Amino acid sequence: MICRIGLRMVLLVASLFIVHLLSATTAKQCGTEYSIFGMMLTRHSFKTMKTSSAMECLHACREDVRCQSLNYVIGKDNCELNDRTNKAKPEHFVPDSFRYHLTRDKNRVPLGSIPELPAETCREIKLSEGYAISGNYWLNSIVNGKSLLAQCDMETEDVDECSADVQICGSNANCTNTNGSYYCSCHSGFTRSGKECVDIDECTAGVHTCLLGTATCINTIGSYNCSCNLGYVGDGRTSCYLCIYLFSLSECQNPASLTEANRKETFTGVGLCDNTLGPNWFRFQGAAGNKMAATCVPTNRCGTHATGWLNGVHPTVSEAIVTRQVCFNWSGGCCNWSINIQVRNCNGYFVYNISGTPPVHPCNLRYCGAD
Repeated sequence: MICRIGLRMVLLVASLFIVHLLSATTAKQCGTEYSIFGMMLTRHSFKTMKTSSAMECLHACREDVRCQSLNYVIGKDNCELNDRTNKAKPEHFVPDSFRYHLTRDKNRVPLGSIPELPAETCREIKLSEGYAISGNYWLNSIVNGKSLLAQCDMETEDVDECSADVQICGSNANCTNTNGSYYCSCHSGFTRSGKECVDIDECTAGVHTCLLGTATCINTIGSYNCSCNLGYVGDGRTSCYLCIYLFSLSECQNPASLTEANRKETFTGVGLCDNTLGPNWFRFQGAAGNKMAATCVPTNRCGTHATGWLNGVHPTVSEAIVTRQVCFNWSGGCCNWSINIQVRNCNGYFVYNISGTPPVHPCNLRYCGAD
């Protein structure tokens, strides 16, 4: 029995000596100490196994991409694979007379360089590797237990949590990095609720600008809309007119109609002119379209040479009567000639107060219709 124990110890010492010799040779070449008797790294073992020798334990470490170092339990053939080196965690490197510590000697993956081996801090990466440049590294401290790719400033050792490959503040907030931390600020229309930014219901809270009595507030994500009540028209914020009032307006009640098919922006033809059109309120209808064209129309359309189009947006109901410029396209210029007219939104259609064409060149110019 004594002989068997003595033989086992001799074989164990021989095995450890070989591992130590191999590691020492590598260390001599690289200028690094890899193997240490009587020491162990605590708190960082991710795998423990039984092995027949220290060499088998070292081979197991070389086969696992996460392995940075190992502890070998002398006399028990226990192999402990660590995901840190003693340089990365010097505070966890402690004496143990029954163990042998070895830093991985071949193809060790730098800490934080792959998602399977995330670091806790930027400083830990510097300690582990001896030198590190600023850039993106995998860390598991931004969201607890989750490996995320984020920017490390190796000068300040600060991690920019806001640069992580997920939105740590959520989609409804802005993330601002600070040295050693970060903070989240909710977008307009949202408020903080625990760790999240949730929508503010301005309608329920009564913090909207909809017209009381004549408009209804409709909540949306991050904002709200105003809608005039039944029987009223307008934008709901600045005006809501009674429909009977709107249709009693003379310009909306009895405008002259422009219905000719040859007036539409898609019609090809020339020779007609609007120099004698008006003065009157007009409405585009039928084959001419339902409103005046609001983009530059090519020449020789609408039955004329120089094509007229509204240079500006059509008004809303609440804007009442507005002045807009009508441009006439000719000779390479979309606004070669122009004239001002009045426009009104009659809640479903538009009317235009037109009085001929620009006096400086009255023909052949025409106002074009569109859908």
